Amino acid sequence: MKNISFLFFLLIGCIPIFNSAQIIKGKITDAITNEPIPSVNVYHSGTSKGTISDLDGNFEIALYENSLSVLTVSLLGYETLKFTDPVNTDFTNIQLKPKVGDLPAVFINPDPWSREKKEKYFIKQF
Repeated sequence: MKNISFLFFLLIGCIPIFNSAQIIKGKITDAITNEPIPSVNVYHSGTSKGTISDLDGNFEIALYENSLSVLTVSLLGYETLKFTDPVNTDFTNIQLKPKVGDLPAVFINPDPWSREKKEKYFIKQF
């Protein structure tokens, strides 16, 4: 019985070793101003594992040994970066470039209904 309990505790103690993760740390800055960027999404593509950068642009994310997912860094208004080999990538200063894009034109057409016509319709319906 003692051998079984010893074996049980030995196996329980080894589980964290088998499921060990490497922590990736980095800092995200603007490529033009070199200012830190807060709230940048840093996540493993195709998973629910991710984090965001703090007010100083710093982040930490676990990278599991068996993970083959791409590490993605994204923020609205900036170009998205994807790292296919995060283990061998230097994340000490990731620089995001602002994304320049054109928005489609918005056309405002005159309203064919007058305010009086809208009020009559509203009263009739309600």
